[in-house]
Amino acid sequence: MRQIILALVVTAVIMAGGILAGVSQYASSRHVLLHDAETRASRFDTVYREASEARLQSLRLGAEIIARDTLIVGALTQRDRAELARRSVPLFEQVLKPRFGVTILGFQVTADVNFFRAHRPDLFGDSLADRVMVAAVMKSRLPVAGLEIGRIGPELRVIAPVISGETYVGNLELGSSPWDALQIAAQATGLDFGFALDRRTAETLDRARGTTDLTKGEVLYIRFSRPEARDLLAAAPFNPAETVPSASRGETREVFVRTIPILDVSRQPVIHITVAEDLTDALAEARRGIVLYTGLATAILLAVVLVGLFQFRALRARLERSFSGRLQEVRSKARAYDRISQSLHDLDAWKLGLLTELVLLIRDPLTAVQGAIDTAVRGTREVSEPALVFAASELRRLNTAVEDQSTMLLMRDRLKRAEPGSVDLAALVTEIAGEAGGAPAIQLTVPAGLPPARCNASLMRAALRTIVFTLQRRMVGSSIVVALKLEDGAIVGRVAGSGGWRASPPSLDELVAFGTATEEEAGSLLILARLTLERFDGSLTILEGETNRVGFLFSLKAA
Repeated sequence: MRQIILALVVTAVIMAGGILAGVSQYASSRHVLLHDAETRASRFDTVYREASEARLQSLRLGAEIIARDTLIVGALTQRDRAELARRSVPLFEQVLKPRFGVTILGFQVTADVNFFRAHRPDLFGDSLADRVMVAAVMKSRLPVAGLEIGRIGPELRVIAPVISGETYVGNLELGSSPWDALQIAAQATGLDFGFALDRRTAETLDRARGTTDLTKGEVLYIRFSRPEARDLLAAAPFNPAETVPSASRGETREVFVRTIPILDVSRQPVIHITVAEDLTDALAEARRGIVLYTGLATAILLAVVLVGLFQFRALRARLERSFSGRLQEVRSKARAYDRISQSLHDLDAWKLGLLTELVLLIRDPLTAVQGAIDTAVRGTREVSEPALVFAASELRRLNTAVEDQSTMLLMRDRLKRAEPGSVDLAALVTEIAGEAGGAPAIQLTVPAGLPPARCNASLMRAALRTIVFTLQRRMVGSSIVVALKLEDGAIVGRVAGSGGWRASPPSLDELVAFGTATEEEAGSLLILARLTLERFDGSLTILEGETNRVGFLFSLKAA
């Protein structure tokens, strides 16, 4: 009787434990799904903004090229709408729209009246008084870029002044739909999305309400990544005004939603992008798996325990050995699986980030080169020669940027594998000063008894050599002083010269921004020097705030 009661108690405890374990495992699986969706929603926001900025950069370049077309500028100067149409409409229909996704090409001569639209030649003379970007360019005579809502809806726009000689003759407007940037973000993350406007704003647009429109609170969704996305958002009860990620449960579906407010040029959040993912099937699959495995495990454990209760003495030793060994094996395999899963996840994230950055880096200059070559092929010699020169310059800058990024990756890998040691900086500086020679002359100020630094000798020699030689080549002056001192447990170095820089100061940015450094003045060597110093807990900065003095300051921890 005692064994029967004990068996019943143990059975009840095991079943309760199995149920609790299943509930806990389901909650953990649900948390993992939501966390993954939140991570991809944040990535969606980042990719969309980067893609939008890349498209605005392309529009800026296109506006600059068109604003230099003498025939178009002449037609706008003479207020000859017919000639302007003859020059701009083919450019828009045959080049800008099909090849570069440009949806707007327009010209303005006053802030209140639209002069000509190449994308709508039949529509002109209407008021632009409510266009903030147009008014800003008319006032400042400077280009303005951003997201603005017009007659046809939100567009990425660039408005630039058109100058003939010294005379301001009007504005040039280029626009493109933000839809491409949204699709890039959707493809990069695998999330669906809906594109919405405040209802009051949507009612002012030149568009008819469609059957696919969806109203949620005070916003109106007008476009979706695919038809299924509309049904998904329609089935999910959520408030678009809430930007916190959440899981929303409808009658039949459970959906992850997050709303991203987008500011226009007026800094007003009138645009809403809601990303969504259907979690229903994934959660159902998790429930089925948990019920199955929990039920099997509970049944097996019950059988083992019941047999053990009735034949405890005979089976105790065998069960202890078997259970302990199997448990260790399962734990070992689980840890190995977790490591492999995390490695694959990190690799996928790295590849996605690298491909995105590479596409954004290369796409705009290649687009610019293609536009310049097309202009050269179609234009006269006066137009084609500057366009070809511009294309050649862009290709050189692209090659320099890609080469610099490759050098950075190789250097970071080398720095990770470098073994630090005790290095005599005074001896290194003396050796580098002896190699420099020529003008300007190098003077050394090194105190006696200076302790060694903790770093890698060959890498630190290359970094210090770059610092000294860069100053020697780039400064205008008669002498350079290299001074070392011990300060608060660190060796502080000062490489300073009298005079000034020959041109602009060198760059110490972590990455060489595309297009900011010329081929002759690229800052990659100084950036490698800075990375080397930072690898060994040091720093490198440009000397500033001293009259008639230029140079660098660096520091390293003493050994």
